[in-house]
Amino acid sequence: MKKSTLGLLTTFVLLSISCNGAFAKDFNDVKANYWADSQIQALANDGVIVGYPNGTFKPDTPVTRAEFATMVVKSLHQENCTLTETHNFKDVPTDYWAYGNIQRAENFNLLKGFPDGTFKPNANISKAEAISIIVSAIHSGNMTEFEAKKILSLYSDADQIPYWAVIPAAKSEKYNMTAHNPAKVNKFEPCKKITRAEVVVNIYNMQQEARLNPNNKLLGAMKKAPGRVIDNVSIQGMLATIPQGTLITASILTSLNSQQDKAGTNFSVKITQNLVTKDSYLLIPANSYISGDVTDVKSGRYFIRNAKMTLNTQYINTPVKQKAYFLGNINTNDTKKRGFFGRVIHYIVKGRKIDLPEGKEIFVKLDRPVTIDLSCTRIVK
Repeated sequence: MKKSTLGLLTTFVLLSISCNGAFAKDFNDVKANYWADSQIQALANDGVIVGYPNGTFKPDTPVTRAEFATMVVKSLHQENCTLTETHNFKDVPTDYWAYGNIQRAENFNLLKGFPDGTFKPNANISKAEAISIIVSAIHSGNMTEFEAKKILSLYSDADQIPYWAVIPAAKSEKYNMTAHNPAKVNKFEPCKKITRAEVVVNIYNMQQEARLNPNNKLLGAMKKAPGRVIDNVSIQGMLATIPQGTLITASILTSLNSQQDKAGTNFSVKITQNLVTKDSYLLIPANSYISGDVTDVKSGRYFIRNAKMTLNTQYINTPVKQKAYFLGNINTNDTKKRGFFGRVIHYIVKGRKIDLPEGKEIFVKLDRPVTIDLSCTRIVK
């Protein structure tokens, strides 16, 4: 593939997808010192939330049940999962804008409808309801009502928490998932309409905890596939971590040559097989592209030196439309096996060139661990 063509293709791909944490979302009504700013930024960068056309986020605006269902499902990156069953809510027709995510929220045991067969998608959600929902995303264990009330006793309005929300509220406190406006430290305010800012903090906390301690439905969403096994991967909950130093097999897309290319030259490599754990959980799908730069190059010159090229990777672009950091390096010194005589010649005569043609198999050595959410095959760090 010619470099000019590949460069245009790479530029298009990079502009078409998001990079984790690379681009801050600035809302003109959320200042940097706002109590929920970091969580708003994180979920905006993750594509979970969006602002309004005028550049605002409206952090104090109440949230509807449909909006909450959508944000919960998107925070878990299950918005494209196949619906295995559907539920007929009287007030949620199939053409309703949030129909799919309401169904997915129900399937993952996150939101439920009402006994009369309605979902009430346009009703505002209370803080008690929101907390009960986020707790349902995790495996939280058993808790007695006595234990729950003891945990909640530090709030002056704990007696206002509905009976059905007492244990979920206490579990949310136990796992540090509850969002409390710092302006009202000793108030739980269970019946107030929860705001967009409070929802974001709750959902962000749920997202982090659910990845480590998911409910059974989410655990069952972890994807399996055939592929090349990566050894020494550690798994906790839905998170798999590929350790630093792991070699990732890939194929060169942009040919590189020590006699022609200069420092700063861009390159790309392609992962041609699914990379999986020993239990076949999908880590990195085939047709993911890793990009980077030549950071140092010296051409080979007879009787003076052998060529040297330093290749560092920076990003990976995956089929789930994600661009994430993927820091590593490629060893260019062992690109060709030579016998004893050949090694002697290159030691004395020098002048060895480095030629990495398109299609050549190489190995990317990770400079830092890579952590992946197995339920959606997304790199989280």
